Amino acid sequence: MNNMEKFYTKKSFLIMFIFSILFLGIGICYAASSETYKTISSVADFSSVTPAVKHDKIPTVLANGKFNAKAIVSFGGATMSEANLYLEYKLDSVNISTVSIKKVATRTDYYLAIPEGVITEDLESIEYRIVGEFKIKGQSEPFYAYAPSSTTFVTTDVISIIEEDIDGSENSEIKVFSGDQSKDDGYVTVSVPKGAYDGTHKVTVDFLEDVSYADASSSGQRETVISAVSVDVDSVSELKQPITIKNLPLQTETKANRFSLQIFDGAEWKTVPKANLSVDKKNQTYSFSADTLGTYRVLETIVLSDSSYRPSNRIVVKNKIPGSYPGFEFKYLKEGDKVKIYNLKGKKVAELSSGSSDGFIWEGKKGTNNSGDWVESGTYIYQIKLKDGGDVISGTIAFVW
Repeated sequence: MNNMEKFYTKKSFLIMFIFSILFLGIGICYAASSETYKTISSVADFSSVTPAVKHDKIPTVLANGKFNAKAIVSFGGATMSEANLYLEYKLDSVNISTVSIKKVATRTDYYLAIPEGVITEDLESIEYRIVGEFKIKGQSEPFYAYAPSSTTFVTTDVISIIEEDIDGSENSEIKVFSGDQSKDDGYVTVSVPKGAYDGTHKVTVDFLEDVSYADASSSGQRETVISAVSVDVDSVSELKQPITIKNLPLQTETKANRFSLQIFDGAEWKTVPKANLSVDKKNQTYSFSADTLGTYRVLETIVLSDSSYRPSNRIVVKNKIPGSYPGFEFKYLKEGDKVKIYNLKGKKVAELSSGSSDGFIWEGKKGTNNSGDWVESGTYIYQIKLKDGGDVISGTIAFVW
């Protein structure tokens, strides 16, 4: 092969190489362009996977009762990096407050409650709405979804008294929604049987303010008033047939060994013998029949032994869960009871004399009611002294850093 042939051969290879590079570049650009097109198409279809929040309106809520709104969450096929639900409410159209449930994890039902004690007899209404905040994977900004009818606030009437004219010549009922959608049947029902009295009269059921104090009748027994209700029929002093009241909401989480129905005689509370009282722990309601008009309450009686007061967790590791740990919970303790914490040398390092309505929590801090610095890692002795009397209850616990 002469020099000229060699030159053209090299030139041919060079031209082929250049064209190969060009075709390869075009292929890469086409692939990138195709991938970009697919991504754009995926975003364009995003509307079909929009998350949603739904709920049924709560028409009424009982004063001193529980507001518990049901929210139905659907992710619509979207993949969440974070999802939150918020219940926003206003009392008599002022002061917006927010209650939130963090980290909604599944397409299911959630219940968002207004804190206990907020709904009082002096309120006429509550306004509320439910908001879902969704952060979808691949999206930088959160997406907000309002439940139907809740882009603006929905008004719910506060009911403290039910009253209605009822003809005693036929079976009649008064029915009102309690404000708790978590119950199987959230309606309070007052049933007046035929022949309970003569003529037409106004039946009034007054939901009294919850009596929050605790009675201590003897050592080892705690009695707590759950709620009270007054039943009245104008111009009727005696009932020929009992009036039945169903699904009155319990004001506390029940844990009693037994319940009893009491009536106020003007001077003191007396137990109603052989009361037709039914307590539904699952739905947190109670029902009873009243042969006598008056003011009634349900008493929750918890029979306790020394072991009932001991903390369920005997060892607490402070950093087991970063930023959070359970603490030592001493249950069933009331105002006037005391818990003292000593080190193994017999020196008192902490004391608890107040807490929640159902017990005290020692966080592992010195001083009175967790007011000081953290104690050192080690074993400690606790002593429980009940205001009602009885022996001192003691044991050991370990606090580990």
